[in-house]
Amino acid sequence: LNNYAFAGCPNLTSVSFPACTSIEQNAFFWCTNVSSVNLPVCTDIGIRAFCGCTALVSVGVSKCLNLSTGAFTNCYNLKYVSFPNCISIGTNAFANCSNLTSVFLPVCTNVDEGAFSNCHSLTSVNFPVGKSIGYATFSNCSSLTSVSFPVCTSIGSYAFDNCSSLTSVS
Repeated sequence: LNNYAFAGCPNLTSVSFPACTSIEQNAFFWCTNVSSVNLPVCTDIGIRAFCGCTALVSVGVSKCLNLSTGAFTNCYNLKYVSFPNCISIGTNAFANCSNLTSVFLPVCTNVDEGAFSNCHSLTSVNFPVGKSIGYATFSNCSSLTSVSFPVCTSIGSYAFDNCSSLTSVS
């Protein structure tokens, strides 16, 4: 899907493209009523592709390898994300997803700055092969209690700033 393909379509409620392999920047920017996304073979999600999809609750993108900057920023109702093949998460990819509680990214190696900043409902994070955590990646995640990055070699400044509930780091 090309840049801005469906941007600002307020009545669009679901997205399902079984053969789409790439979503370019701003493709669904501020589609405020999109509540579900199903892109089973998509490997790349572009800059701000779903930014502002405030009704978005579920995302089915099992083949995705890369999430670009701001891909799901301001998706306030997003509760759970699972990207089992994703290796890279861009800057502010999930910033301000205030209802996000759970994240499953088992092969992700790089999480850029601010990727999960202001995700106030996020309680735990486990990136078993994560090597790099950027600047302010989890800042203001006030419900975050535990993090696990067993092979991490780089943690940026302010990565866990204002994570007032954090009790376990490994």
